[in-house]
Parts: sequence; C-alpha cells; structure tokens
Amino acid sequence: MKGETGIGITPPPVLSTGRRGLLALRAQTTALLALRAQTIALLALRGPTLALLALIPLLAARGAPLAAQRYSETLRTTVTTRSGLAAVHRFVVRDVDYLRSQRADTLVMQAVAVRLEETVDGPTRTLDTDGFTGGRWKLLPDSAGEWRPVVRPFVPEPLLEVNDLAAAMDDFFPARPPAMIPGADVRDATGRSWERLADSAGVSRYRWTFEQALDTVRVVADSVPLTVEETSRESGSGAWDATGPLAWQRRIDTTSRSTIRERTVMAVVEHRIAVRRHD
Repeated sequence: MKGETGIGITPPPVLSTGRRGLLALRAQTTALLALRAQTIALLALRGPTLALLALIPLLAARGAPLAAQRYSETLRTTVTTRSGLAAVHRFVVRDVDYLRSQRADTLVMQAVAVRLEETVDGPTRTLDTDGFTGGRWKLLPDSAGEWRPVVRPFVPEPLLEVNDLAAAMDDFFPARPPAMIPGADVRDATGRSWERLADSAGVSRYRWTFEQALDTVRVVADSVPLTVEETSRESGSGAWDATGPLAWQRRIDTTSRSTIRERTVMAVVEHRIAVRRHD
C-alpha cells in the first residue's frame, strides 16, 4: 500500500514462535527503524514545519519545561513609626498570583495578577499595578538547595515607594525543613527551631521559629553615621508533599531603632504572609 508520501510500504509479516520467529522479529524491527528514518528525511524535504512535528516526541524527552504551577500570596504589613511625639501608622495590602515554570536548574516566577493598597492614617489608596504585572524573576539554587533570585523585574517608582515588589522572591519559599520524625524538635544550622507535627493524608507538617538581631553603623550623606539596631522574630507553619511546600504561613515582627544626629526613629513592623500552591 502507499502512504501519504507516495512511498510504497510493505505490511510486516505475521509473527511466529521459535527461533525463526525471533529472527523475523529482529528483521521487522530493523525495517521499522529504517522506515522511521526515511519518513523523517522525507518530511524534512517537504518543509521544516513537518520535520519539526516529526521530532517533537524526541525534543520533549530532552529537557522540556515542567508544567506550570500557580501560587497565591497574601501579605498584610502594619508599620508604626515614631519620632519624638509624632507617630505615623501605615497598612499595606499585597495580593499576588504567581505562575511557576522550570527548565533544568532555572526557576521562573511570573506575577500574573497584582493588587497593592496602602492606608496611611485613615485614607486608603489602590495603586495601578499594570506597569508591574507580568514581571518575572529567575532563580537558581544556592549551595544549600534554596532558591535565590538572579534576575528581578522592574518596579515603577510609585509602587516601589509603597512596597519593594522586586524583593518578593528573596524569601518567598520557606526554608527547607531538616530530616526529622513526627513529634521531634530540631534546631538547624541557621538557628531556626523546627517542630514536626503529625502527618496528614501523606502531607508532612512543620512549625518553626527564628530570631535574629542586627546592629550596624553606616555612613550616609555628609559623612554622618547612622546607627541601626534591629531585632526580628519569625514564626511559621507549613505543609510539604513529595514535590515541595504546598502551603505556608509566616508572621515576622521587627523592631528597629535608628539614630542619626541625635535624632531617634523607632519603627515596629508586622508582616503576615500566607501562600498556597494550586496544582
């Protein structure tokens, strides 16, 4: 019979058993492999598009990107700043939907929907995020296997004044829990304290706390020293399956004291973060 290419193709013989059948099977396999090579060559002669279609199964087996996953993040930030008798109260709402894709060791996160609001001592304003929506991060694993951004999207100045969206991936994913059995308590090399809770439906659940303090002196304009004392406490919980974190919640409380030219500014910041993965 004749195929679409017009080349005659003889139907394979009926397989038999025994040594003769084995030899016939080997011959048939060799003929089929030759036929496949001939077909690809003919498709190439008939146009690059058809040749590419014929090679799609081969290309797909060599480093094709993983199916995209979606993450939804909600961030609520309360900031109280005091200097002398004056105080300013700010409340920021950030809701972002991300798409995750990966090829080899490069992770790409894209912000596909962004909501950003700011309330300062009463009035609330909603910012136009069109100039940022669609922005992408590229991340690579560090020596500990944690994702670190190497490319960040551009953030328009009006948004940057409210929230540094480009830094969203600096610590988006929770730290990787250490190997431990349910009910155990472990302190890892970074000083983070972990507790493994009871598993549920094949999902591992953890709780953690982390504290750190930072005292720095920086020289700013006109060689004036700026002294910063900062303490931070994080508490969180999360669920992991075989592919990674499914959902996690974090609360980060930070208190900072900045002194410049005998003027002191106190700031208390509370972050509440919740992230969920949608497969």
